[in-house]
Amino acid sequence: MNTVPLDTPLGCRINVRGNGGKTTLANAISSKQAIPFIELDDIHWQPNFVEREKEEFRERTAQAIHEAGACWVVDGNYRAKLGDLVTSQADMIVYINLPWRVKFWRVLKRSIVRAWTRELIGSGNVETRRQFFSREALWWEYISQRKRFVKQSGPVLPFVPPDVPVVVMKNAKDLTEFYKLHGLKY
Repeated sequence: MNTVPLDTPLGCRINVRGNGGKTTLANAISSKQAIPFIELDDIHWQPNFVEREKEEFRERTAQAIHEAGACWVVDGNYRAKLGDLVTSQADMIVYINLPWRVKFWRVLKRSIVRAWTRELIGSGNVETRRQFFSREALWWEYISQRKRFVKQSGPVLPFVPPDVPVVVMKNAKDLTEFYKLHGLKY
């Protein structure tokens, strides 16, 4: 993996991966660079939180990247469904690799806000209060799947081509510093 410093100039085709702030960061990069923003959750989820089939998801993602043109920011992971579809086309990977407790706290806060404000997410879906207090809640998944999330947080991204620079943020301080170094706004 070609890990580079936080102050490495941003690429033109950026994949923001990991957990705990990727959508906010990808939006900030998109705004600053004036390049299209592609949110994989919006492509993956259909109304009522129904997942798209793998092939349709791949086709729609490929189409979104093609329509974005020469430069874009893709927010999301979905390695099991997309493989290297995004990473093979990216000229930079920004990987938010925060400790589990930080990711969990961010997910919990975000879920609380969404459940009470009824903020639209992924194809017009809404995290409801009822869902927040159920085992379908994202924060519950973080607890019940803690080992998987901790294992996922490893430093290795084997699906990233060796020549593609990877900026890794290991803590909230790195993330804040990245925002400052690149003149990004929260």
